[in-house]
Amino acid sequence: MGIGYANFSNNSSNIMSNSVPTSVTNNIGDVQLVSSSSAIVENDESLEAPLVENTVGLVENENVNQNNENLQNSETVQTSNSDNSNYFAELKMQRNEMFSKNIETYQKIVDSETISSEQKSIAVQEIEKINNLQNSMKTAEELIKLKGFEDVVILSSNEKISVIVRIAVLSDSQVAQIQNIVSKEFNTEISNITISNK
Repeated sequence: MGIGYANFSNNSSNIMSNSVPTSVTNNIGDVQLVSSSSAIVENDESLEAPLVENTVGLVENENVNQNNENLQNSETVQTSNSDNSNYFAELKMQRNEMFSKNIETYQKIVDSETISSEQKSIAVQEIEKINNLQNSMKTAEELIKLKGFEDVVILSSNEKISVIVRIAVLSDSQVAQIQNIVSKEFNTEISNITISNK
């Protein structure tokens, strides 16, 4: 029995089914892929300085306008950071709930008196696979965070690993670091790993 985790209810729906290798420029929902160079936070709102009659007033108004824009940009960045924190927290929560439900289902098989010993053995193996997968994800996420990333979530489906890191732009060296960590922890080829940023 295979274990797959592909569907999530928020903006990240079908991340695994829509993921593409890191060498391709594309967007997945609201996740930016590695090769994307656009900024995460954009401020489309602008403040217009009121008309003034003299040069001194114009300079003062431009300074006030600049201060207002700086404050507005700061608020936008804080909102974006909060949204990103929620994004990663929600993905991890949904992933962990999926693990828990699957373990619970297999545990019921193990505890059942009407299920054959062969089926129970398979259920025990599946529980062990889930536990191993969870341990690999947790370890890899912690190691990636130690490389300076604010947050990271790892998803897995059909032996494909999707890594989403919280950073505006990923450098080639950062991509290589993540690939090395994930390939070692999951004992998988780099070709099975998709890395994206948000």
